[in-house]
Amino acid sequence: APGGKGGGGWGLAMSDKNVDCLIIGGGVTGLTVGFLAAGSVLVADKSSAPGGVFETRDDVEGYLFEDGPNTFQPTESTLSLVKQVGLASEVECTDRSLSRYVYSGGELYALPSPGGAPDLSGLVNLLSPFGMARVVFGAILPVSAPSGDETVKDFFSRTLGADLLGKVVDPFISTVYCGDPSKMSMRSVFPAIAKAGDMGDGFGGLLKGFISSRKAAREAPGPSFPESGIKVKKGSSASLKGGLKKLPEAIARSLGDKYLASWEATSIKHSTDTALFTTEFSTPEGPRAVTSKTVVLAVPPVAAAGLVGGLSPEASSALGEINAPAVHSVSLAYPKTAFDEEVACVEEQGGVKGFGVLVPRGEDIGTLGFQFINSMFPDRAPGDESLLLAYYGGAQNPEAASLSAEEVTARVHQDALRMLLKKDAPQPKVLSVRTWRAGIPQYNVGHAAAMKASREALPRGLVLGGSMTGGVSIGDCILSARACAEEVEAVLR
Repeated sequence: APGGKGGGGWGLAMSDKNVDCLIIGGGVTGLTVGFLAAGSVLVADKSSAPGGVFETRDDVEGYLFEDGPNTFQPTESTLSLVKQVGLASEVECTDRSLSRYVYSGGELYALPSPGGAPDLSGLVNLLSPFGMARVVFGAILPVSAPSGDETVKDFFSRTLGADLLGKVVDPFISTVYCGDPSKMSMRSVFPAIAKAGDMGDGFGGLLKGFISSRKAAREAPGPSFPESGIKVKKGSSASLKGGLKKLPEAIARSLGDKYLASWEATSIKHSTDTALFTTEFSTPEGPRAVTSKTVVLAVPPVAAAGLVGGLSPEASSALGEINAPAVHSVSLAYPKTAFDEEVACVEEQGGVKGFGVLVPRGEDIGTLGFQFINSMFPDRAPGDESLLLAYYGGAQNPEAASLSAEEVTARVHQDALRMLLKKDAPQPKVLSVRTWRAGIPQYNVGHAAAMKASREALPRGLVLGGSMTGGVSIGDCILSARACAEEVEAVLR
């Protein structure tokens, strides 16, 4: 394992260095760029350990839970990286038949499972008869392409109807992106569906467009990855035995002394004469500087905005305007006997079964959703308890940012009482309340144009990556890292 003077055992302290590529940010994107990039590289991380928002917790006896991301989609690109860093045997997958529920009008309705047998009964019961008819006809009637960037709300309102928007799309956006469908860009959040809309003129509409766009995507050349050989069932979600923090730790180990912990970038300068970048750092050993041919910024938007201010005020302003609303991640454990057997997801012997439940914003419930952690991964809590992960806050509830951990816990517990628990259920065992002051970057209308303008305003060789660019999931960040590595390689040629 890497060790040395600085950063809690991760990486060696170095004096001034000259490298081909400097990566700023020690989350999964930055680490993966360092792993993939050609030439000499350094990954500089302001944190004392690798991982960024990856925060696996195993410090409470009998429990394993995540304060940050807790699953990934087992795509070949992600599994390939997992295999390359020696974690193939650590992959564990959920039962793909686990239901995802939506809470509406005091009831839970099961959505069709991605990998299970097709069952639309829950969706049929969730939507009104008119709403369901709107979905069916909206899928096959001709649709026109929008004149410009369109919000998620506007797209679904004009194609598949307000009922689906409010009861399915809104809670998905609220939970996955902590976002607001009236502001988020359809083309940035749901690019495949937006593409289907572009190709949906004539009879067949969205359905025809979706089939055509999928066919075009399969035929288009894309990045190739070393085969992982890891067998997973389509429709399942995945994690790692012992938690997701193992992934960034394994990548950092593979980088050895190329990963530098507790190195906080303070400024970036660019010479038009030499085309080189000079980045200054605050480190445990004092100020340091790194000269590089390229720089990859794999940090949150507000941090990126501060670092590029001296290079391009226009890019700094655009990046600084990307909203990343605060969200609370709350892990609670309840006795299995505390759950109401009349609720659809509660088993006869007690406890909850399923992937989790999404909550539309119109239900007067503050909690964005619950995930049923030891239903997905059974060994993560004692056998007589159910471990729930809740999210509270986001773009549609900015006031939640000011709540204390105790206030958030009380509100989440009250929501669980309304949705899942018996009226006399005991107080939960509070395992963690993690407040992310800068949460998920919001891909609002204009985001893609702002990112394009930022890239064009910055010097060649300064590359923007991470969750502000190509998607917010773990898989998206890994694909973003590959794109960054390819851009670096093109500059170095």
